[in-house]
Amino acid sequence: MIPVKSVLMEELLAAVYGFYLPEHIRELTTDISIAELWKPDENGLDIIHHAILSGHDGAVSLFNEMVQDLDQELSMSVKPKVYLHLSCLLGRERVTELVCHNADAGVTVGSESVMWPHFDVIRNCVKRSKRLPLTSEQLDTTESVYRRIQAHMNSEPPLQAIDVAAMAGHIGCIIAVLNSHLVWQYTKQSSSLLERALHLGSLHAFRLLLTQHPDPYSVDYALQIALARKLPEFVAALLDFGADFKRALDGINPFHFIYLCSPFFYSRQVYAIVCRHVHGIDKLTAFLIERGFDVNNATPPGTFPLYSLLASLFQEKDYNPSRVPTRHIKALKIMLCANAQTDRNELESMNTNELSALTAYAGRELASSALNAFFIGLQASDTWRVHMAEHLDRMCLTLLEHGACAAGSSDVPSTPLHDLMSATATQHVIGHMHADLSTMSRMLLYFGANPNQMNSTSQYPIECYFSHLLGSTGMGGLIAYRRWKGTNNAAQVIYCHFCCLLYCFC
Repeated sequence: MIPVKSVLMEELLAAVYGFYLPEHIRELTTDISIAELWKPDENGLDIIHHAILSGHDGAVSLFNEMVQDLDQELSMSVKPKVYLHLSCLLGRERVTELVCHNADAGVTVGSESVMWPHFDVIRNCVKRSKRLPLTSEQLDTTESVYRRIQAHMNSEPPLQAIDVAAMAGHIGCIIAVLNSHLVWQYTKQSSSLLERALHLGSLHAFRLLLTQHPDPYSVDYALQIALARKLPEFVAALLDFGADFKRALDGINPFHFIYLCSPFFYSRQVYAIVCRHVHGIDKLTAFLIERGFDVNNATPPGTFPLYSLLASLFQEKDYNPSRVPTRHIKALKIMLCANAQTDRNELESMNTNELSALTAYAGRELASSALNAFFIGLQASDTWRVHMAEHLDRMCLTLLEHGACAAGSSDVPSTPLHDLMSATATQHVIGHMHADLSTMSRMLLYFGANPNQMNSTSQYPIECYFSHLLGSTGMGGLIAYRRWKGTNNAAQVIYCHFCCLLYCFC
């Protein structure tokens, strides 16, 4: 004898795959328990899977309502699986829109987390549909996308539902997902489709949307976000599209923009997706160089890339004081290997008013050389960790090895050695008495610095140190001096600086 529930389920499935939805379908669902209704069949498909495969938007809407009306405890035990990927694969636009009404649609879930049925099952179910059947050619195309999804490597960025839709060429499904209230949780409702796809980290959808003739403003803003978030693949897509970097960045060279632009923040859920795309500031630097961007582009003034990178490096160090900014250090080496100039003087031929305006525009202090920019950053840095010292020493040596002039120039107010002494004094005034920068001093001397050269105020480097220490914030400088004098570091610093004075006589 055939169980009553099986007969009802067969009738219900027949209605789902039929052209019309009988009026008594609600009565059928009331005669079947919720647990039975959402129980997977031998192919792992529940009732909503079948509704999606048939393309029956009325059935999907009905079952969505049933899920939303469930008691919370019961709903947790029978919560539907992720259906969005399946509807995007098949190009069911209206169904995709309805699935997104469900709070657990899984917009940011990767395809690796989806239990896909065998494609023969999908093919047979779709062929049963009297509402939205697919042709054999369409099914073959769908199967090709299905195989690509199955072959997707876990090491690659995850394929979200809209990535699946993009791979299958279903632009309508992409728009349905990006216009859903679930995506508005991650982005502003007024944001463009390109921006929403970028926020979700969906590279496939982003590329397909670029073929839909987006307006220039959307493209420009997407470029700004891609550069700020250090996303080389998205920047590459925009380059291939022909995005106007000069217009989008208001004439600023892209290196300066990615180093000192304002950071963008993610929700925790979206960050888990997007961070798989992020390669870091070093990879994006290498990519821009590879695509022909000039590392010595100093237009507009005050945005010279190498000095902006050094300023960004110290900002990163201060923002995460316990972590070494390894990506910035790698980016520095990449730029120097690409022949970035180390002797660019940003202060040339500018009056005081112009300098003030440029400093505000650049987002950092202007520099007369790479070493000057490095020591300015060190002087302005408000954190110091012992484990960072060797990395800072190595960066100084890297600059010197790539042509930075340790002796300085006669047309600048102070030499690198003066700048280093000021940075050392500032660290001690702040209270970092263990900051010993004597290794850098010896490096400068080895590469040609003159300890007897005076700056524009007729001070030797050693004088610059003590005048800066004692002259800082009035009484604060005297307190700092007394604190410095009582530490073990004092003897080392005095020895180091007197060695500087005696160096040229040895």
